[in-house]
Amino acid sequence: MEGEQDAPVDWQQALDVPRYYEPYVNDCFANAYGSLLAHKGLDPAIGLADYLCFMYDSELEYIGVNFLNRVSATVEFTEEELNSSMPFAYLPATSLYGKCDRKDIHQSDHEHFQIHMYYHDDPGVADARVKELLNQSEPIIVVVDLYEIHYHRAYKQQHGLHAIVVTGYDERLQEYVLFDKYAMSSSDFDGALSMEEVAAGRIAECENTNPLTGTILRPIRNLWMELHVHPEFHFSEERAKALVRGSCLRMRGQEQVHGRVCGFTALDAYIDRLLSKRSVVFDDTEKYRFRFYYNMALKTVARQRKRFKAFLSAADAAFGWDTLRHVQNGLDEAALRWDIAANLSLKLGITGKLVNLDELAGQLRMAQRAEEQVVAWLEAWCM
Repeated sequence: MEGEQDAPVDWQQALDVPRYYEPYVNDCFANAYGSLLAHKGLDPAIGLADYLCFMYDSELEYIGVNFLNRVSATVEFTEEELNSSMPFAYLPATSLYGKCDRKDIHQSDHEHFQIHMYYHDDPGVADARVKELLNQSEPIIVVVDLYEIHYHRAYKQQHGLHAIVVTGYDERLQEYVLFDKYAMSSSDFDGALSMEEVAAGRIAECENTNPLTGTILRPIRNLWMELHVHPEFHFSEERAKALVRGSCLRMRGQEQVHGRVCGFTALDAYIDRLLSKRSVVFDDTEKYRFRFYYNMALKTVARQRKRFKAFLSAADAAFGWDTLRHVQNGLDEAALRWDIAANLSLKLGITGKLVNLDELAGQLRMAQRAEEQVVAWLEAWCM
Protein backbone atom coordinates (compact mmCIF):
# COMPACT_ATOMS: atom_id res chain seq x y z
CA MET A 1 0.00 0.00 0.00
CA GLU A 2 1.31 3.46 -0.87
CA GLY A 3 2.96 5.13 2.10
CA GLU A 4 3.12 1.93 4.12
CA GLN A 5 6.92 1.90 3.96
CA ASP A 6 7.07 5.20 5.87
CA ALA A 7 4.62 4.22 8.60
CA PRO A 8 6.32 4.73 12.00
CA VAL A 9 6.72 1.75 14.30
CA ASP A 10 6.82 2.27 18.06
CA TRP A 11 10.05 0.67 19.27
CA GLN A 12 8.21 -0.93 22.23
CA GLN A 13 6.36 -2.94 19.61
CA ALA A 14 9.54 -4.21 18.02
CA LEU A 15 9.60 -7.72 16.61
CA ASP A 16 10.04 -10.54 19.11
CA VAL A 17 13.24 -12.15 17.85
CA PRO A 18 15.19 -14.76 19.87
CA ARG A 19 18.48 -13.45 21.25
CA TYR A 20 20.51 -16.33 19.91
CA TYR A 21 24.09 -16.79 21.05
CA GLU A 22 26.31 -19.83 21.29
CA PRO A 23 30.05 -19.50 21.96
CA TYR A 24 30.87 -22.26 19.48
CA VAL A 25 29.22 -20.42 16.58
CA ASN A 26 31.83 -19.02 14.25
CA ASP A 27 31.32 -15.26 14.35
CA CYS A 28 28.89 -12.39 14.88
CA PHE A 29 27.40 -12.92 11.41
CA ALA A 30 26.53 -16.56 12.09
CA ASN A 31 25.10 -15.73 15.51
CA ALA A 32 22.91 -13.07 13.87
CA TYR A 33 21.82 -15.64 11.26
CA GLY A 34 20.95 -17.95 14.15
CA SER A 35 18.60 -15.35 15.62
CA LEU A 36 16.75 -14.98 12.33
CA LEU A 37 16.56 -18.76 11.85
CA ALA A 38 15.14 -19.21 15.35
CA HIS A 39 12.64 -16.44 14.56
CA LYS A 40 11.46 -18.60 11.65
CA GLY A 41 11.15 -21.64 13.92
CA LEU A 42 14.30 -23.34 12.58
CA ASP A 43 16.97 -24.92 14.79
CA PRO A 44 20.25 -22.97 14.36
CA ALA A 45 22.27 -26.00 15.51
CA ILE A 46 21.27 -27.70 12.25
CA GLY A 47 20.92 -24.66 10.00
CA LEU A 48 24.35 -23.24 10.84
CA ALA A 49 26.13 -26.60 10.67
CA ASP A 50 29.14 -26.65 8.36
CA TYR A 51 31.45 -29.34 7.06
CA LEU A 52 34.15 -30.76 9.28
CA CYS A 53 37.30 -29.61 7.47
CA PHE A 54 40.72 -27.93 7.74
CA MET A 55 42.35 -25.69 5.14
CA TYR A 56 45.91 -24.38 4.79
CA ASP A 57 47.62 -22.07 2.30
CA SER A 58 51.32 -22.98 2.32
CA GLU A 59 52.32 -19.79 0.48
CA LEU A 60 50.51 -17.17 2.56
CA GLU A 61 50.30 -19.33 5.71
CA TYR A 62 46.58 -18.77 6.21
CA ILE A 63 44.46 -21.48 7.82
CA GLY A 64 40.72 -22.02 8.09
CA VAL A 65 37.88 -24.50 8.12
CA ASN A 66 35.87 -24.28 4.89
CA PHE A 67 37.44 -21.01 3.79
CA LEU A 68 40.72 -19.32 4.71
CA ASN A 69 40.69 -16.71 7.45
CA ARG A 70 42.15 -13.54 5.98
CA VAL A 71 41.50 -9.84 5.94
CA SER A 72 39.43 -8.61 3.00
CA ALA A 73 39.36 -5.16 1.39
CA THR A 74 35.76 -5.57 0.23
CA VAL A 75 32.32 -6.69 1.38
CA GLU A 76 31.60 -8.15 -2.06
CA PHE A 77 31.92 -11.92 -2.44
CA THR A 78 31.16 -14.35 -5.24
CA GLU A 79 28.61 -17.16 -5.12
CA GLU A 80 31.44 -19.70 -4.98
CA GLU A 81 33.14 -17.95 -2.05
CA LEU A 82 29.90 -17.82 -0.06
CA ASN A 83 28.77 -21.42 -0.54
CA SER A 84 31.59 -23.69 0.59
CA SER A 85 30.45 -24.07 4.17
CA MET A 86 26.77 -24.45 5.17
CA PRO A 87 24.89 -27.05 3.08
CA PHE A 88 21.44 -26.01 4.31
CA ALA A 89 22.00 -22.39 3.20
CA TYR A 90 22.37 -20.73 -0.17
CA LEU A 91 23.98 -17.30 -0.47
CA PRO A 92 23.89 -15.54 -3.85
CA ALA A 93 26.82 -13.29 -4.70
CA THR A 94 26.83 -10.01 -2.79
CA SER A 95 24.67 -7.64 -4.84
CA LEU A 96 24.17 -3.93 -5.32
CA TYR A 97 20.61 -3.46 -4.10
CA GLY A 98 18.23 -2.60 -6.90
CA LYS A 99 20.46 -4.08 -9.61
CA CYS A 100 19.27 -7.66 -9.20
CA ASP A 101 15.99 -9.48 -9.66
CA ARG A 102 14.33 -9.88 -6.25
CA LYS A 103 10.94 -10.96 -7.54
CA ASP A 104 9.71 -14.07 -5.71
CA ILE A 105 13.16 -14.29 -4.21
CA HIS A 106 12.48 -17.35 -2.04
CA GLN A 107 10.06 -19.17 -4.28
CA SER A 108 12.59 -21.08 -6.36
CA ASP A 109 14.37 -23.04 -3.62
CA HIS A 110 12.68 -25.61 -1.39
CA GLU A 111 15.93 -27.19 -0.20
CA HIS A 112 17.84 -24.19 1.22
CA PHE A 113 17.11 -21.13 3.26
CA GLN A 114 18.60 -18.13 1.51
CA ILE A 115 20.77 -15.36 2.92
CA HIS A 116 20.98 -12.39 0.59
CA MET A 117 23.76 -9.86 1.15
CA TYR A 118 23.09 -6.41 -0.27
CA TYR A 119 24.94 -3.12 -0.27
CA HIS A 120 24.18 0.38 -1.51
CA ASP A 121 26.31 3.51 -1.28
CA ASP A 122 23.24 5.72 -0.78
CA PRO A 123 22.36 5.60 2.96
CA GLY A 124 18.81 6.66 2.14
CA VAL A 125 18.22 3.59 -0.03
CA ALA A 126 19.70 1.27 2.61
CA ASP A 127 17.67 2.90 5.40
CA ALA A 128 14.45 2.64 3.39
CA ARG A 129 14.98 -1.09 2.84
CA VAL A 130 15.51 -1.67 6.58
CA LYS A 131 12.22 0.05 7.38
CA GLU A 132 10.42 -1.72 4.55
CA LEU A 133 11.38 -5.13 5.94
CA LEU A 134 10.53 -4.18 9.53
CA ASN A 135 7.11 -2.98 8.37
CA GLN A 136 6.68 -6.47 6.89
CA SER A 137 7.56 -8.00 10.30
CA GLU A 138 10.96 -9.17 9.03
CA PRO A 139 14.03 -8.53 11.22
CA ILE A 140 17.17 -7.58 9.36
CA ILE A 141 20.93 -7.85 9.93
CA VAL A 142 23.00 -4.73 9.30
CA VAL A 143 26.77 -4.36 9.41
CA VAL A 144 28.52 -1.56 11.30
CA ASP A 145 32.02 -0.50 12.26
CA LEU A 146 32.30 -0.87 16.04
CA TYR A 147 34.49 2.25 16.05
CA GLU A 148 31.26 4.24 15.66
CA ILE A 149 29.07 2.29 18.13
CA HIS A 150 29.14 3.79 21.61
CA TYR A 151 28.11 0.75 23.67
CA HIS A 152 31.12 -1.30 22.59
CA ARG A 153 34.60 -1.11 24.12
CA ALA A 154 36.01 -0.56 20.61
CA TYR A 155 34.19 2.80 20.37
CA LYS A 156 36.61 5.41 18.98
CA GLN A 157 39.46 3.00 19.77
CA GLN A 158 39.48 0.19 17.21
CA HIS A 159 37.77 -0.63 13.93
CA GLY A 160 35.85 -3.87 13.50
CA LEU A 161 33.24 -5.12 11.05
CA HIS A 162 30.27 -6.32 13.11
CA ALA A 163 26.75 -7.67 12.51
CA ILE A 164 23.77 -6.55 14.59
CA VAL A 165 20.06 -7.49 14.39
CA VAL A 166 17.53 -4.67 13.90
CA THR A 167 14.01 -5.47 15.11
CA GLY A 168 12.15 -2.12 15.01
CA TYR A 169 12.36 1.63 14.68
CA ASP A 170 10.76 4.83 15.95
CA GLU A 171 10.54 7.56 13.34
CA ARG A 172 9.59 10.21 15.89
CA LEU A 173 12.56 9.53 18.16
CA GLN A 174 14.82 8.72 15.20
CA GLU A 175 15.91 5.44 16.79
CA TYR A 176 16.44 1.87 15.71
CA VAL A 177 15.65 -0.98 18.05
CA LEU A 178 18.31 -3.67 17.87
CA PHE A 179 20.31 -6.22 19.76
CA ASP A 180 23.91 -7.39 19.73
CA LYS A 181 24.50 -10.51 21.80
CA TYR A 182 27.83 -11.74 20.45
CA ALA A 183 29.56 -12.17 23.81
CA MET A 184 32.69 -13.45 22.05
CA SER A 185 33.55 -9.80 21.33
CA SER A 186 32.16 -8.46 24.62
CA SER A 187 28.92 -7.40 22.92
CA ASP A 188 25.85 -7.23 25.15
CA PHE A 189 23.37 -4.63 23.99
CA ASP A 190 19.60 -4.78 23.74
CA GLY A 191 17.69 -1.55 23.17
CA ALA A 192 17.55 1.56 21.02
CA LEU A 193 20.30 3.44 19.17
CA SER A 194 19.95 6.69 17.28
CA MET A 195 19.56 6.32 13.54
CA GLU A 196 22.43 8.79 13.19
CA GLU A 197 24.82 6.53 15.12
CA VAL A 198 23.82 3.42 13.19
CA ALA A 199 24.13 5.31 9.89
CA ALA A 200 27.67 6.44 10.81
CA GLY A 201 28.65 2.83 11.50
CA ARG A 202 27.15 1.63 8.22
CA ILE A 203 29.06 4.04 5.94
CA ALA A 204 32.43 3.75 7.69
CA GLU A 205 35.67 2.51 6.17
CA CYS A 206 36.82 -0.27 8.45
CA GLU A 207 40.60 -0.01 8.80
CA ASN A 208 42.82 -2.98 9.63
CA THR A 209 46.56 -2.57 10.10
CA ASN A 210 48.92 -5.40 11.00
CA PRO A 211 52.45 -6.61 10.15
CA LEU A 212 51.17 -9.39 7.88
CA THR A 213 49.05 -7.32 5.51
CA GLY A 214 49.91 -3.70 6.18
CA THR A 215 46.93 -1.32 6.16
CA ILE A 216 43.69 -2.43 4.52
CA LEU A 217 40.58 -0.25 4.26
CA ARG A 218 37.27 -2.07 3.95
CA PRO A 219 34.32 0.19 3.06
CA ILE A 220 31.15 -1.24 4.64
CA ARG A 221 28.88 0.36 2.02
CA ASN A 222 25.72 -0.02 4.13
CA LEU A 223 25.93 -3.81 3.87
CA TRP A 224 22.93 -5.76 5.15
CA MET A 225 21.61 -9.35 5.11
CA GLU A 226 18.09 -10.66 4.57
CA LEU A 227 16.87 -14.16 5.39
CA HIS A 228 14.34 -15.75 3.02
CA VAL A 229 12.73 -19.13 3.73
CA HIS A 230 10.41 -20.96 1.36
CA PRO A 231 7.12 -21.88 3.07
CA GLU A 232 7.80 -25.58 2.41
CA PHE A 233 11.44 -25.57 3.51
CA HIS A 234 12.49 -28.04 6.18
CA PHE A 235 15.73 -29.66 7.30
CA SER A 236 15.93 -32.90 5.36
CA GLU A 237 17.64 -35.99 6.71
CA GLU A 238 19.14 -36.63 3.28
CA ARG A 239 20.95 -33.27 3.27
CA ALA A 240 22.07 -33.79 6.86
CA LYS A 241 23.63 -37.13 5.95
CA ALA A 242 25.26 -35.49 2.92
CA LEU A 243 26.89 -33.04 5.32
CA VAL A 244 28.37 -35.94 7.29
CA ARG A 245 29.58 -37.72 4.14
CA GLY A 246 31.00 -34.49 2.73
CA SER A 247 32.87 -33.89 5.98
CA CYS A 248 34.53 -37.30 5.73
CA LEU A 249 35.54 -36.66 2.11
CA ARG A 250 37.01 -33.24 2.94
CA MET A 251 38.96 -34.55 5.90
CA ARG A 252 40.31 -37.44 3.79
CA GLY A 253 41.43 -34.96 1.11
CA GLN A 254 39.07 -36.54 -1.42
CA GLU A 255 37.00 -33.40 -2.01
CA GLN A 256 38.67 -30.07 -2.69
CA VAL A 257 37.42 -26.72 -1.40
CA HIS A 258 38.17 -23.67 -3.52
CA GLY A 259 40.64 -25.80 -5.47
CA ARG A 260 42.58 -26.88 -2.39
CA VAL A 261 43.21 -30.28 -0.86
CA CYS A 262 41.94 -30.14 2.72
CA GLY A 263 41.75 -32.19 5.88
CA PHE A 264 44.56 -34.35 7.20
CA THR A 265 46.87 -33.67 4.25
CA ALA A 266 46.56 -29.93 4.83
CA LEU A 267 47.11 -30.38 8.57
CA ASP A 268 50.28 -32.41 7.93
CA ALA A 269 51.59 -29.57 5.75
CA TYR A 270 50.71 -26.98 8.39
CA ILE A 271 52.46 -28.90 11.18
CA ASP A 272 55.56 -29.39 9.01
CA ARG A 273 55.66 -25.65 8.32
CA LEU A 274 55.34 -24.84 12.02
CA LEU A 275 58.25 -27.13 12.88
CA SER A 276 60.39 -25.58 10.13
CA LYS A 277 60.18 -22.27 11.99
CA ARG A 278 62.52 -23.62 14.68
CA SER A 279 65.37 -22.25 12.54
CA VAL A 280 63.87 -18.89 11.51
CA VAL A 281 64.38 -15.47 13.04
CA PHE A 282 61.32 -14.84 15.17
CA ASP A 283 60.75 -11.19 14.26
CA ASP A 284 57.76 -8.92 14.93
CA THR A 285 55.90 -10.32 11.93
CA GLU A 286 56.21 -13.90 13.20
CA LYS A 287 55.26 -12.83 16.71
CA TYR A 288 52.13 -11.17 15.35
CA ARG A 289 51.32 -14.23 13.25
CA PHE A 290 51.27 -16.47 16.33
CA ARG A 291 50.00 -14.06 18.99
CA PHE A 292 47.06 -12.73 17.02
CA TYR A 293 46.41 -14.50 13.71
CA TYR A 294 47.06 -18.16 14.65
CA ASN A 295 45.64 -17.72 18.14
CA MET A 296 42.36 -16.51 16.64
CA ALA A 297 42.30 -18.93 13.71
CA LEU A 298 43.03 -22.00 15.83
CA LYS A 299 40.23 -21.04 18.22
CA THR A 300 37.96 -20.83 15.18
CA VAL A 301 38.82 -24.44 14.30
CA ALA A 302 38.13 -25.51 17.89
CA ARG A 303 34.73 -23.82 17.82
CA GLN A 304 33.88 -25.57 14.55
CA ARG A 305 34.49 -28.97 16.15
CA LYS A 306 32.11 -28.00 18.97
CA ARG A 307 29.61 -26.78 16.39
CA PHE A 308 29.78 -30.09 14.52
CA LYS A 309 29.11 -31.93 17.76
CA ALA A 310 26.06 -29.70 18.37
CA PHE A 311 24.84 -30.51 14.86
CA LEU A 312 25.15 -34.27 15.45
CA SER A 313 23.28 -33.95 18.73
CA ALA A 314 20.48 -31.93 17.10
CA ALA A 315 20.35 -34.36 14.15
CA ASP A 316 20.12 -37.31 16.56
CA ALA A 317 17.02 -35.69 18.07
CA ALA A 318 15.47 -34.54 14.78
CA PHE A 319 16.03 -37.66 12.70
CA GLY A 320 16.31 -40.45 15.27
CA TRP A 321 20.00 -40.92 14.56
CA ASP A 322 22.41 -42.75 16.81
CA THR A 323 25.86 -41.37 15.97
CA LEU A 324 27.34 -43.01 19.08
CA ARG A 325 28.70 -41.27 22.14
CA HIS A 326 32.34 -41.92 21.24
CA VAL A 327 31.97 -39.79 18.08
CA GLN A 328 30.95 -36.80 20.16
CA ASN A 329 33.65 -37.59 22.74
CA GLY A 330 36.21 -37.60 19.92
CA LEU A 331 35.04 -34.15 18.82
CA ASP A 332 35.38 -32.94 22.42
CA GLU A 333 38.96 -34.23 22.50
CA ALA A 334 39.81 -32.60 19.18
CA ALA A 335 38.30 -29.25 20.22
CA LEU A 336 40.29 -29.35 23.47
CA ARG A 337 43.56 -29.91 21.57
CA TRP A 338 42.81 -27.10 19.11
CA ASP A 339 42.08 -24.76 22.03
CA ILE A 340 45.34 -25.72 23.75
CA ALA A 341 47.17 -25.14 20.46
CA ALA A 342 45.61 -21.67 20.27
CA ASN A 343 46.84 -20.86 23.77
CA LEU A 344 50.32 -22.15 22.96
CA SER A 345 50.33 -19.97 19.85
CA LEU A 346 49.48 -16.96 21.98
CA LYS A 347 52.27 -17.84 24.41
CA LEU A 348 54.73 -18.29 21.57
CA GLY A 349 53.79 -14.93 20.08
CA ILE A 350 54.34 -13.21 23.41
CA THR A 351 57.57 -14.92 24.48
CA GLY A 352 59.15 -15.79 21.14
CA LYS A 353 60.45 -19.03 22.69
CA LEU A 354 60.70 -21.48 19.80
CA VAL A 355 60.71 -24.48 22.13
CA ASN A 356 56.91 -24.03 22.25
CA LEU A 357 56.71 -25.02 18.58
CA ASP A 358 57.22 -28.69 19.43
CA GLU A 359 54.47 -28.60 22.05
CA LEU A 360 52.17 -26.79 19.64
CA ALA A 361 52.80 -29.39 16.94
CA GLY A 362 52.21 -32.16 19.49
CA GLN A 363 48.78 -30.80 20.39
CA LEU A 364 47.84 -30.59 16.72
CA ARG A 365 48.91 -34.21 16.23
CA MET A 366 46.65 -35.25 19.11
CA ALA A 367 43.79 -33.29 17.52
CA GLN A 368 44.50 -35.07 14.25
CA ARG A 369 44.42 -38.53 15.83
CA ALA A 370 41.10 -37.75 17.52
CA GLU A 371 39.63 -36.54 14.24
CA GLU A 372 40.90 -39.56 12.33
CA GLN A 373 38.93 -41.72 14.76
CA VAL A 374 35.87 -39.48 14.38
CA VAL A 375 36.02 -39.72 10.58
CA ALA A 376 36.46 -43.51 10.70
CA TRP A 377 33.44 -43.87 12.97
CA LEU A 378 31.31 -41.54 10.81
CA GLU A 379 32.33 -43.40 7.64
CA ALA A 380 31.29 -46.71 9.20
CA TRP A 381 27.99 -45.14 10.23
CA CYS A 382 26.96 -43.32 7.03
CA MET A 383 28.85 -44.69 4.05
